[in-house]
Amino acid sequence: MPRHSEMENGQIWAYRESPSKPLQRVRILDKGTHYDAYIRGELIDLPGRPQTYARRPKYRCQWDRLEEYLERQKELAERIEAERAEEQLRRDEEEAAKWDGFKGLNVTVPDLIAVAMGNTSVPRIAYSIEAAADECGMSPSMLKVFINNGALKVHYANSKTIILADDLKEWIERLPTERI
Repeated sequence: MPRHSEMENGQIWAYRESPSKPLQRVRILDKGTHYDAYIRGELIDLPGRPQTYARRPKYRCQWDRLEEYLERQKELAERIEAERAEEQLRRDEEEAAKWDGFKGLNVTVPDLIAVAMGNTSVPRIAYSIEAAADECGMSPSMLKVFINNGALKVHYANSKTIILADDLKEWIERLPTERI
């Protein structure tokens, strides 16, 4: 970015109307009286030498320092690209760290879908009668009928009835596939 003290009337500067436009040579006609002033210049490479009025940021550098300016811009672009690559690598490592907790587990596709949707809870290994009934879509009293006739295996922690997730799954798989 040019400094106000560097710019003098009569100097030739590199001017860019917008980021998509090429740099053009401009002779400074009136640098203005303060930093934020509009600068009047003449586009010396265009026929008729039209004049332009623009603020200081449009004037990139003195024309004889253009190579130095372009080299700085190239270095800046490379640094920004390197910072973006480092940021992407950091994000990728964070994402991979989320999956490290699942190493050694028998993870199923539904588990992977749940993780992708943000649900990283660990699958249950056991249920209370109420939770098992809810999981199966039936009432606790109906589930107790199957427990009492020995069709569904249960465990006890003191007086609390516990149904293992595997036992519940096996029991459901043994149920008839047709209505009785």
